Amino acid sequence: MHSKWKMIIFCTFYNLLFEFSMRGITGFIERFLAFWLFWVYFAFFNMVIHIAIISYGSERAVLASTATFGIIPATFITGVIFINPDFTGLNTIILIIDLFVWWGILQTWFPLFMCGKLFGEKILDGKLNKIGWILCLIYIAGFTLIAFTGATKGAFHGYIISIIIFSLIFIWTFIEIRKAEQVGKKELIDDEKDLFDSKLLEFGFYATVIISLFSGLILPLFDRPIGDPQIYPKSLWLMSIWSIILMIITLFYKLKEKKPFPLPH
Repeated sequence: MHSKWKMIIFCTFYNLLFEFSMRGITGFIERFLAFWLFWVYFAFFNMVIHIAIISYGSERAVLASTATFGIIPATFITGVIFINPDFTGLNTIILIIDLFVWWGILQTWFPLFMCGKLFGEKILDGKLNKIGWILCLIYIAGFTLIAFTGATKGAFHGYIISIIIFSLIFIWTFIEIRKAEQVGKKELIDDEKDLFDSKLLEFGFYATVIISLFSGLILPLFDRPIGDPQIYPKSLWLMSIWSIILMIITLFYKLKEKKPFPLPH
């Protein structure tokens, strides 16, 4: 199997595990949610890997692109950023954690890091063509429209601010891609043979898998679900705490190694 498809399938199942961690078995299979989410993440990582290739694995370009996508479900699918909003109409703390810690670090950087370690850092012929982009965006848009009925709703000005933030992050993505193109391959890609040889990041990945399984299998036995689709509060709390710890692990790695987060390209 081509390394691109291995990476996409690997990252997709990793993210399904993350969804399972907060929804439990019943919430995960309710109305075939796992099936529909599989194709959401499959489309998402097709687009992310395209960004990783054209930006030579730029951590900022990948982070910006995932945040651009992440604000869509946070606004229209789950509506999580409208829970206990501040004066902006949004919950700013949840917004930052959701876009950059969950979507950026936990759901994208770490599975891509393991992909680089398992399948090699070079992605051959992984770019999406125009038809591929259209199909991915149409599916995600369709899923969003259907899921919006069950999302937590916010104030009108909250949606306006969310759209403004989306536009700004979208522009940031293109700025980072352009920077990566100008800097070039030699500056962005570490030539060390052990680029993906980090025990600390491996620990972060495997610990996330174990904690996700515990959160999805054990905690629902002692909790009641809320929302539609359902989420278990205790599981959500555990995964939120762990995501912050994972962010600290990432920052420690960057401060210690003094180099970008290793991503395939």
